[in-house]
Amino acid sequence: MTVGQSAALVRRLKAGGLDLVYVRREPGIEDGRVVRREQLIWGAHPSLRFDAEEPVPLVTYPRPSHSRQSAIDALEEAGRRWRTACTVRDITGVLAAVRAALGVAVFPATMMPGDLERVDGALRLPPLGVLEFALLDDPAASRPAVEALSAAITSSPLV
Repeated sequence: MTVGQSAALVRRLKAGGLDLVYVRREPGIEDGRVVRREQLIWGAHPSLRFDAEEPVPLVTYPRPSHSRQSAIDALEEAGRRWRTACTVRDITGVLAAVRAALGVAVFPATMMPGDLERVDGALRLPPLGVLEFALLDDPAASRPAVEALSAAITSSPLV
């Protein structure tokens, strides 16, 4: 098993280094079979407060980032100003910054920790899109192994 960012996993798959990947579908990743859709939501620490006239403080990943771009696109489409409050490299950084009440972040709805709050309504933030997760496989990989692992993944209650 290998865990990593979706784009890097797809590159390794295409280079023959992996047999099957379960990835977040992003621009440029159009292959594979969508096996899960997840609503994106705004999350923040309960103590975060800012005036609706102030720029929305974002905790986000550096470019390119699907969640970052989703946040910016939604805010700009709604006419809301924003600023980068904190740029992080991984989910640990997102959680630390959000828990320190530095700003809001984008989370898949079922993946936001319980100590954070959904703040779309309370902070009058615009709706976000849906995130897709897909399975992609190497056509040269052993079909019985790929099919067995694909079946195990798609039958999981977590998917």
